[in-house]
Amino acid sequence: MQKALRKVIQNRTKGCVFDSDHAGVNAHALRSGFEKACERAGIPFALTVEGGLIWHDLRRPFATELRARQVHEYDIADLLGRAVSPAAQRGFGG
Repeated sequence: MQKALRKVIQNRTKGCVFDSDHAGVNAHALRSGFEKACERAGIPFALTVEGGLIWHDLRRPFATELRARQVHEYDIADLLGRAVSPAAQRGFGG
């Protein structure tokens, strides 16, 4: 999977990892695939069940895992498509 993801983002400096322009994947395909993955795993999908999981719920565990692997906050923010907070910038001499 890592090899496939690297191929998708190869030579890219901005934009979403999964988009129709670069990867041929649109929002509908992502949502549908995620819903099917939840179903196969026996995890409630939030758009059909209250309290279920949505794609956005994976952002925090993803960021936490990256941080545990010593990935810098700026890189994590970039991967998540977020700006680094002023508090974090102060912590890193920004």
